[in-house]
Formats: sequence, C-alpha cells, structure tokens
Amino acid sequence: NNLISTTEIINLYIEKIRKKIIFKKRKIIIIKYKEFTKENSEIQLKLLSQSIKELSKSYYPPRSKKVFNILNELNSNKRKRLTLSKCSIERVGNFIKLKSEA
Repeated sequence: NNLISTTEIINLYIEKIRKKIIFKKRKIIIIKYKEFTKENSEIQLKLLSQSIKELSKSYYPPRSKKVFNILNELNSNKRKRLTLSKCSIERVGNFIKLKSEA
C-alpha cells in the first residue's frame, strides 16, 4: 500500500510539473529548459521519456540509459540536434524542442 501511495504522489507531482513546463503543438513538444533543469534527474528522465513516447506513439518509453545520454548532451551544449525513437530533440535557447520525424 505504501508503494502504491508513493507512486501515485510521484505521478501527481510529475503531472503538475508537466502542465507547468511542457507545451504541445501538433507534432512538436516544447519544454521550458530552465524550469526543467530545476528538477532532479529522475524527474527530468520521466518527463523527457513521456514526451518522447507521446511523440513517437510508441507503447514503451525509450530506454533510460539512452534518455540519460540525451539529457547529458542537452546540458553540455556540444551537439545541436539529437534523435531518439523517431524524434528530433534539440535545445533552442531556453527551450528543448522535440519534433516527430515520422
């Protein structure tokens, strides 16, 4: 029961953050980068995974290791555009832009 309760609380928190910092327009998802980075890495992982899953219309989210690699690249400013699960992911100023490639 405790695990179920904890999971529900975490999911409610993630949904609250999602509504506050993530916006969807057709086949594009925009994430406010500064607010996104204020969250811990597990919350970032969950938010980015959900966004990728939603755009790619996949039943499963991408593997956590691949999403962590994307997060590291976005924070390092080394690469401009990344791809994962049929999604193009790039940091544009104060935003992370995800676009469906399909």
